[in-house]
Amino acid sequence: MHWLIQLNNFLQSRSIHKNPFFIRWPIKLGLLLVVVPLDIIGITLTSLGLLNRICFGGSVKDRGSWTSMQVTMQRFIGYVYGYCDDHLAVQLLSKTQLIIGLSIILKSIIYENVHVHQFVVERCNFGDQMIKELDSSFEQIVILGAGNDTRLHRLDHLPPYLFEIDAPSTQHYKLSKLKNPNPNVRFIPVNFELESWLEKLILCGFNCSRKTLFIWDGVLYYLTVPSYRSTLRDISKCAKGSKLAFDFGYTDNDRFIARVGVMVLKSIGEPFVSAFNQQQITKLLKEYNFNVEFFTNNTATKRDSSSVPRISYLAHGGINLNLACAVLV
Repeated sequence: MHWLIQLNNFLQSRSIHKNPFFIRWPIKLGLLLVVVPLDIIGITLTSLGLLNRICFGGSVKDRGSWTSMQVTMQRFIGYVYGYCDDHLAVQLLSKTQLIIGLSIILKSIIYENVHVHQFVVERCNFGDQMIKELDSSFEQIVILGAGNDTRLHRLDHLPPYLFEIDAPSTQHYKLSKLKNPNPNVRFIPVNFELESWLEKLILCGFNCSRKTLFIWDGVLYYLTVPSYRSTLRDISKCAKGSKLAFDFGYTDNDRFIARVGVMVLKSIGEPFVSAFNQQQITKLLKEYNFNVEFFTNNTATKRDSSSVPRISYLAHGGINLNLACAVLV
């Protein structure tokens, strides 16, 4: 077990917040003296524009996606406090992010509260559940734009044919960090804007005649509409009954925080390109013979929270986010 998770388990087992006041607060004060320097370091690095570079290490071509790394951090925090099952996320964090993770864990003890991005946790649980509910007729799983997704490396009872598709730099980072990747997973580097992912997939053993679950987490925001249409067109060539689990959203441009969020993503080279609401998604999917179902229930809140700190969900930054599953008919 990773040392950061062991530390959290130890601190939680001590039940510091249940101690008398004269014991509890000196302990919290001591932890605060550790947290403040950690936060100052994180804020300083961010202000200097160095956090992105330090998190990934190495040259630009060898590092992963910045947004993918932030999502990985949220999945790690969600796992530590029992709101999702991604126990491998910690392996994909950089040294700097481990320091930030330590700060978050210590602050959860001090304030008896933990902050996690609700949608990231829900999306993690949603994709996991889609895989767990597959019947024996599904022989393939394809993770489109896999990023730091770990499902195919931690879930059991998977179909025989497993594929991950993403940019070469992101895959390089992931494989350099993941300690025991599933040997059955085939990693396929591709540029969605310039290459045919389906052609490369077929060359690596994918069979369009087999029922397939496609998982498309956190990708649609960064694709142009023609690229999105092209992907749907390719998926529609697969066996009837194949499924596409994905998320999408649109920004509330009237909100200042939404405009700032979009500007930040653009400044780090990962701008939002496309945005859709449910009506637009439904219409678009029907053009390619998909029926779609939307999921809005809070899967994360169904967990037993009796043994973890009070959870506080981070705002979505003015971005309206949705989960959906489309079935090819």
